[in-house]
Formats: sequence, C-alpha cells, structure tokens
Amino acid sequence: MSIFDFTKVVDALKLSPKILLGVAMASGVALFAPLRFLKQLGLETLVAFARGWIGAAFLLSAVMLIAHALAKPAARSEARIGQWFLLRRSRKSLVHLSPQERRVVKDFVARKETTRIYPISDGVVEGLVRKSVLYRPTSLAVHGEWFSYNIQTWVYNEVEKRPHLLDGAADPEEEYERD
Repeated sequence: MSIFDFTKVVDALKLSPKILLGVAMASGVALFAPLRFLKQLGLETLVAFARGWIGAAFLLSAVMLIAHALAKPAARSEARIGQWFLLRRSRKSLVHLSPQERRVVKDFVARKETTRIYPISDGVVEGLVRKSVLYRPTSLAVHGEWFSYNIQTWVYNEVEKRPHLLDGAADPEEEYERD
C-alpha cells in the first residue's frame, strides 16, 4: 500500500469555493502582511519556516478559485454556441424541405396547432423528426400506429415570420385526421 494516497488529492481538488477563498486569503495574509503584523499574531517563525508551503497553498487555492469562477460561464457559453450552430444548421434545412415536408409544416401553421397526429409509418413525418423540425413528445401511441407529433417552437415561429419558406408545398394527397 502506498503512503501517498492520490484519492485524497482528488478529494482536496473538490473543495468548495468558500474554503478555497478562506485558504487563499489566510495564506495571502501570511505571505504579504508586514513582519510587524505577523509578530503581533505570533506567526513570524511559522511563516518563516513554512513560507514555501504557504506560497504553494496560496497559488493553488487562487488558481482553483479562478478556474471555478470561469468554469460555469464557459459551460454556459459552450451550450449557447452549440445551440446556435444547431439552430443555424436546422434553419438551413428548412429552406431545403421537400414539397411534401413543406405541406406537413404548413398544416401545423395554417391550423395554428403545435401538435398533430400522424402514423408512425409516415416517412415524410419521420424525416422531419430526423431534421429536428418535428418531435414525438411521447412514445405512447394515440391509437394503433398513430402518434402525436409536435412542431419545434423555433420552426413554428420562423415559418410565421417567413411564410415564403412554405412556398411550393404539395397539395394534400391524403388526410391523416381521424374522424
């Protein structure tokens, strides 16, 4: 068994920012305070003896605080950038919809509906799911092979703002509504 346990180092790296701030402040005071102040606290000999360790504690805690402070905004930025690229790619796919796909999207917008029912075997609808234009909100069938499909909010809004995207929509070949 090793004397030095690396799991303890990993656990130490998971310190909360409050503890890191305390370590940084205490070690910073010990390193940078005037000698007269350290004498009044009775820390002059301790600081002189362990200056290297105190300096290491200060640097490590300060760096970890900075990393912690930057980690959350960086993660949020990364998510936003990813969403932006996805939305950009998806908007481009709206321009290249087939006439049959445009017809399905047009049915949602024309009826001012966000949910419609289609058979799962409908290749046009499943193609729109693959293009992130529609999604199936549940894996439960409404009736037999008929499932609910929702239009993505951004698609609905985009088509309402730019109705020309649905120009050239196919005439309905068959109606999927259940009566």
